[in-house]
Amino acid sequence: MGSSVVVERCPREDWSLALSCLYTHLPPRDQMRQVESVLQSEAHGRVRLDGIVWCHRKRKPIAIAIAFETPGRSLLVWPPRFREAPPPGTAHGIQRDLFVAAVDYARSREVRMAQLLLSNQQQHLVASSQEAGFVHLTRLIYLRRSVFEPPIDEPGQVFEVDSYGPENHEDLLHILERSYRGSRDCPELNGARDLEDIVESHQAQGLFEPKYWKLIKQEGEWVGCILLVRLRELDAFELAYIGIVPEARGRGLGRELTRQALRETREAGVSLLTLACDERNWPARAMYDAEGFVPWDEKDAYLVMINPADGRLKRTVDPEIFTRPDK
Repeated sequence: MGSSVVVERCPREDWSLALSCLYTHLPPRDQMRQVESVLQSEAHGRVRLDGIVWCHRKRKPIAIAIAFETPGRSLLVWPPRFREAPPPGTAHGIQRDLFVAAVDYARSREVRMAQLLLSNQQQHLVASSQEAGFVHLTRLIYLRRSVFEPPIDEPGQVFEVDSYGPENHEDLLHILERSYRGSRDCPELNGARDLEDIVESHQAQGLFEPKYWKLIKQEGEWVGCILLVRLRELDAFELAYIGIVPEARGRGLGRELTRQALRETREAGVSLLTLACDERNWPARAMYDAEGFVPWDEKDAYLVMINPADGRLKRTVDPEIFTRPDK
């Protein structure tokens, strides 16, 4: 990059200039309206913008990335966006330096990790993100299903369903901790965050209503949980988490709880249930397919550990847990 090109944290007085990089596809007047809307959201505390990093030449914006702090002591990086085509041969370096600046910002905050999600159209950013320290975690498959078709089967097992509240908060933490043991859903994250942080992050995935968080009991013992949140912009619930303790696995309870989540969604007057699944979690994928869920998007998840709860900056798991028994 030329000596006059700078990549750095964006000062508040230049936020509007930097944010304009996000809306270059719009007419100038609409760009201004969108930027003003984002700034109003920041002023009302709905979003934090102090994680904006930008590339500029004498305050003329070239590109932007944003590191958003999210509930649960984590941070989500929005990938770089150029305001206009960069000079030949400079795009990769600018993207890398923006990722580095975003990670540096994360290290200045009290977060456990920085996350990055890349769509199929953003695969050109893989090399620059990895040079900044991001490590590929997995590919997430986004699934959805109508609560009307196909019909939802009635329960095939007997279980008790309790709504979440202060009186069973500790029970939920215990279920969560046990459900992570031997899990095939992003097991690299086990131990990276405190349980309270995890609960906070699930609550923030949408509109949190305690009555749609369910603790499941069989024969007097807690065996699982269903955590549903309402998606404000859609007529949908998201299945933020479904967990089963190890001793209750292998007997069809996951299928039963998925159907329970569908029934809860339908009874709430909501028409669609969505979820994200680790592509390596083949038992869950097979079960969701059988229950009528269909894929609608895919993204690759990347991670930088900043200050994990268990202190492990490098995280690996035994690949055998992802092996199908028939392979």
